[in-house]
Amino acid sequence: ANGCDSVVTTELSVIMCTTGVEGIEGIETLSIYPNPYISTINLLFDDAIAGELSIKLLDVTGRVLMTQNVKTTVGVNNIALAVPADISAGVTVIQIERNGAIYSTTLIKK
Repeated sequence: ANGCDSVVTTELSVIMCTTGVEGIEGIETLSIYPNPYISTINLLFDDAIAGELSIKLLDVTGRVLMTQNVKTTVGVNNIALAVPADISAGVTVIQIERNGAIYSTTLIKK
């Protein structure tokens, strides 16, 4: 009902949410997984236009923990973000921006 699929294995429970990305031109659905994550965050989406995205990981106070600019292609894009080991466990916010439009959601760092 909420666009999330749960996958349970003997080692890890993964919740993958596919969500509409309102306001980000060219991107209608986006999957961000796993959540919680340990060292890598994956973004999977179809892009109708080739362009650049600015991806930021923030703590709950809004402090920027990491920034990565990525170039996208028309069609399926699968981006793996390597999260620095010194980022503490807890709630983080991923922020995706293109041409001034911003989408953000919370993720848990394990």
